[in-house]
Amino acid sequence: MRYIYILTILSLTLYSCSNFKFIDRQGFKSNPKIVESSWFKIIKKDTLFEKKLINKDIYYFDKKGRTIKNLCYKSDSSKCYSKKYNYDKYGNIIEYIYGKDSTVVRHNKFVFNKKGKLLSEQSTGIDKITNMVFYKYDKNGNNIEELIMNEDNTFIRKSVFEYNKKNQRVSLKSFNENGTPKEGKITISYDIDGNEYESRVYDLKDRLMYFYREDYDKFNNKILTEKYSIKGKDTILSSASKIEYIYDEKGNVIKETHFNQKKEPSWVYEHEISY
Repeated sequence: MRYIYILTILSLTLYSCSNFKFIDRQGFKSNPKIVESSWFKIIKKDTLFEKKLINKDIYYFDKKGRTIKNLCYKSDSSKCYSKKYNYDKYGNIIEYIYGKDSTVVRHNKFVFNKKGKLLSEQSTGIDKITNMVFYKYDKNGNNIEELIMNEDNTFIRKSVFEYNKKNQRVSLKSFNENGTPKEGKITISYDIDGNEYESRVYDLKDRLMYFYREDYDKFNNKILTEKYSIKGKDTILSSASKIEYIYDEKGNVIKETHFNQKKEPSWVYEHEISY
């Protein structure tokens, strides 16, 4: 459970630092109309590697580069889910609808203030609200607090964030309803290009448990992630993963290959882009 929480918080760091104007998690340049992304698992047989299609996502974009629809298909061409995105007149996303087999599985609604800052998010499952998230900001527009509540308005978690003079998020802490720490803190440092270089994870007694180090290519895409664990006085490399990219002439990724710690390919993502 701790591992899931940490991954969620680290992903929120990137997501919340965006302007949240629209959903464009792929980050493609030159406003493509359609992107077909195929996800393959690499299976090793003796000394050979084979690709096995897991699923294919098709993303549709409007003229402003906003995702308006996402369709997912399994390897047998059957549909696994669909997503539809709606925006207000200012370009803020106000809802996305996640459907499966003609049934709305999840419905997320978003509320913004006049400055375009996200104030709240409500997630609804089948026939009921599953959770709500409320956001607070400092005078520089940085998200400094996220409060997560259950559908019955009971407390789940409060996360508090700190920033440096460059408005980069450098610290994350979570709290219980009575104000006591729920998890150890996470600190983040950056390289000269503003990419997250190191994330350090502490326990409730402020002892370093492990940390991640990451490197990036000239396009600021992540190419290496290393996890180091602390065992007494020793620092041990416990896992490492590498990503190699192929780009098209517009600077968009059309293929990314993920390698495990043994330097063997494990996953491949291929993107067919229509401009």
